[in-house]
Amino acid sequence: MLSAGKNTISFAGEVTISNIGAARDDLDAALREDGPVFVDIAAVEETDLTFIQLIESARRKAAATGRDFRLRYPA
Repeated sequence: MLSAGKNTISFAGEVTISNIGAARDDLDAALREDGPVFVDIAAVEETDLTFIQLIESARRKAAATGRDFRLRYPA
């Protein structure tokens, strides 16, 4: 489903309600690191509203702590 680098999270395949918990855990781990967080969704094949909500929640959490949070490439 996904792989995580120091401050880059790369999602692949299906990211839906059935596996959103793992995505949340990896985003939380990236947000605990110093520096900007980049999210790569280029290899995502299927998603649903839960993934969009998760990304928005992570973006807001980063903004609240003064962190840079962005997509690696435009959606």
